[in-house]
Amino acid sequence: CDWSSDVCSSDLTEGIAMSPQVTKRNGVIHGGAIMSLTDATGGGAARTMVPAGEPLPAFPTTDLNVSFLNPAKGGVTATGRVVRNGRTLVFVQVEVLDEEGGLVALGRVTYAVVQRRA
Repeated sequence: CDWSSDVCSSDLTEGIAMSPQVTKRNGVIHGGAIMSLTDATGGGAARTMVPAGEPLPAFPTTDLNVSFLNPAKGGVTATGRVVRNGRTLVFVQVEVLDEEGGLVALGRVTYAVVQRRA
Protein backbone atom coordinates (compact mmCIF):
# COMPACT_ATOMS: atom_id res chain seq x y z
CA CYS A 1 0.00 0.00 0.00
CA ASP A 2 1.10 3.56 -0.46
CA TRP A 3 0.24 6.36 1.94
CA SER A 4 -2.31 7.87 -0.44
CA SER A 5 -4.49 4.74 -0.33
CA ASP A 6 -7.25 4.40 2.24
CA VAL A 7 -8.72 1.14 0.99
CA CYS A 8 -5.91 -1.27 1.84
CA SER A 9 -5.85 -2.84 5.27
CA SER A 10 -3.75 -5.28 7.18
CA ASP A 11 -4.67 -7.25 10.28
CA LEU A 12 -2.36 -7.81 13.23
CA THR A 13 -3.12 -10.01 16.25
CA GLU A 14 -1.53 -9.91 19.72
CA GLY A 15 -2.60 -11.24 23.12
CA ILE A 16 -2.35 -11.13 26.90
CA ALA A 17 -2.27 -14.29 29.01
CA MET A 18 -4.05 -14.33 32.35
CA SER A 19 -1.52 -13.57 35.11
CA PRO A 20 -1.46 -11.86 38.51
CA GLN A 21 0.25 -8.80 36.96
CA VAL A 22 -2.81 -7.96 34.83
CA THR A 23 -5.63 -9.41 36.95
CA LYS A 24 -7.82 -7.55 39.42
CA ARG A 25 -8.94 -9.07 42.74
CA ASN A 26 -12.23 -10.21 41.20
CA GLY A 27 -10.41 -12.44 38.70
CA VAL A 28 -10.78 -10.37 35.53
CA ILE A 29 -8.11 -8.71 33.40
CA HIS A 30 -7.69 -5.03 34.34
CA GLY A 31 -9.13 -2.54 31.85
CA GLY A 32 -5.82 -0.67 31.69
CA ALA A 33 -4.11 -3.82 30.43
CA ILE A 34 -6.77 -4.18 27.74
CA MET A 35 -6.29 -0.52 26.76
CA SER A 36 -2.51 -1.02 26.52
CA LEU A 37 -3.05 -4.14 24.40
CA THR A 38 -5.44 -2.18 22.17
CA ASP A 39 -2.88 0.59 21.65
CA ALA A 40 0.00 -1.83 21.01
CA THR A 41 -2.03 -3.92 18.57
CA GLY A 42 -3.32 -0.86 16.74
CA GLY A 43 0.17 0.58 16.44
CA GLY A 44 1.45 -2.70 15.07
CA ALA A 45 -1.34 -2.76 12.50
CA ALA A 46 -0.50 0.82 11.48
CA ARG A 47 3.14 -0.17 10.96
CA THR A 48 2.12 -2.95 8.54
CA MET A 49 0.98 -0.25 6.13
CA VAL A 50 4.52 1.02 5.53
CA PRO A 51 5.71 -0.26 2.14
CA ALA A 52 8.75 -2.54 2.16
CA GLY A 53 11.97 -0.58 1.88
CA GLU A 54 10.41 2.69 3.05
CA PRO A 55 11.65 4.39 6.24
CA LEU A 56 9.47 3.53 9.22
CA PRO A 57 7.75 6.67 10.56
CA ALA A 58 6.80 7.15 14.20
CA PHE A 59 3.13 6.52 15.01
CA PRO A 60 2.28 8.48 18.17
CA THR A 61 -1.22 7.83 19.47
CA THR A 62 -3.44 10.89 19.10
CA ASP A 63 -6.76 9.33 20.18
CA LEU A 64 -7.62 6.10 21.99
CA ASN A 65 -11.15 4.96 22.83
CA VAL A 66 -12.03 1.55 24.24
CA SER A 67 -15.56 0.35 24.93
CA PHE A 68 -15.59 -2.49 27.46
CA LEU A 69 -18.41 -4.92 26.67
CA ASN A 70 -17.73 -7.99 28.85
CA PRO A 71 -15.28 -8.98 31.60
CA ALA A 72 -12.26 -11.04 30.55
CA LYS A 73 -11.83 -13.94 32.96
CA GLY A 74 -9.03 -15.55 30.97
CA GLY A 75 -6.50 -14.60 28.32
CA VAL A 76 -7.50 -12.22 25.55
CA THR A 77 -6.52 -11.72 21.94
CA ALA A 78 -6.70 -8.40 20.10
CA THR A 79 -6.86 -7.97 16.35
CA GLY A 80 -6.19 -4.57 14.81
CA ARG A 81 -7.36 -3.60 11.35
CA VAL A 82 -6.46 -0.38 9.55
CA VAL A 83 -9.69 1.23 8.38
CA ARG A 84 -8.12 4.34 6.87
CA ASN A 85 -4.52 4.91 5.96
CA GLY A 86 -3.98 8.61 5.38
CA ARG A 87 -0.89 10.69 4.71
CA THR A 88 -0.88 12.23 8.20
CA LEU A 89 -3.24 9.99 10.22
CA VAL A 90 -3.94 6.25 10.41
CA PHE A 91 -7.24 5.00 11.85
CA VAL A 92 -7.36 1.51 13.35
CA GLN A 93 -10.19 -0.58 14.77
CA VAL A 94 -9.30 -3.21 17.37
CA GLU A 95 -11.43 -6.13 18.58
CA VAL A 96 -10.51 -7.83 21.86
CA LEU A 97 -11.80 -11.39 22.25
CA ASP A 98 -11.70 -13.80 25.19
CA GLU A 99 -10.47 -17.39 24.96
CA GLU A 100 -13.90 -18.60 23.80
CA GLY A 101 -14.11 -15.96 21.06
CA GLY A 102 -16.52 -13.70 22.95
CA LEU A 103 -16.23 -9.95 22.41
CA VAL A 104 -14.62 -8.26 25.43
CA ALA A 105 -13.87 -4.78 24.06
CA LEU A 106 -13.88 -2.64 20.93
CA GLY A 107 -11.19 -0.04 20.39
CA ARG A 108 -10.73 2.83 17.99
CA VAL A 109 -7.25 4.32 17.76
CA THR A 110 -5.85 7.19 15.71
CA TYR A 111 -2.13 7.55 15.08
CA ALA A 112 -0.24 10.48 13.62
CA VAL A 113 2.24 9.64 10.88
CA VAL A 114 5.49 11.43 11.76
CA GLN A 115 8.32 11.01 9.29
CA ARG A 116 11.67 10.68 11.03
CA ARG A 117 14.49 13.04 10.10
CA ALA A 118 17.65 11.48 8.81
